[in-house]
Amino acid sequence: MAAYRFADTVEKRPRHRFTLDFQLTPNFQPGLEYNAEVGEVGIRATWLLQRESETRPQIHANTSSDRIGTPEGYQQYSVTFAKSLHGSPLAGYVSLTYSEFDRGLVVPFGVSWQLSPEWSALALNDGRRSHLLVTRSSESWYVQAAWIWFERFGFTVGWGF
Repeated sequence: MAAYRFADTVEKRPRHRFTLDFQLTPNFQPGLEYNAEVGEVGIRATWLLQRESETRPQIHANTSSDRIGTPEGYQQYSVTFAKSLHGSPLAGYVSLTYSEFDRGLVVPFGVSWQLSPEWSALALNDGRRSHLLVTRSSESWYVQAAWIWFERFGFTVGWGF
């Protein structure tokens, strides 16, 4: 999966971000991230530790650049628990994240709402600040609009190949 993200932020790092992720196994997805404004290349990876079931949450671990608004050179490492609310279009998540920028733990969380098979909305807090994302997706691509910190605009375009 490849993606391009634009964010209207004060920090240069997240303004133009390109990512490339490869589904190496059903449970492991390594990748690279390029933050064009600062010439930074970083690693990304997601490990699916447990799939969601009717009684158990999905659990995954990941790493990528630290959250939006942090300067270059910082990575984050997290474990996330996510669960759909049975019979509802809502799902929630909470993460325990080590932020190199903060030199400590932050606790991101959010709630997604599946508006239709193609449309979803996600209200989230990244451990410090809140955002709203609206996504239009298909099997092989997605387009996402972001209201970062409820102050600034961003968008992402992603596609699979």
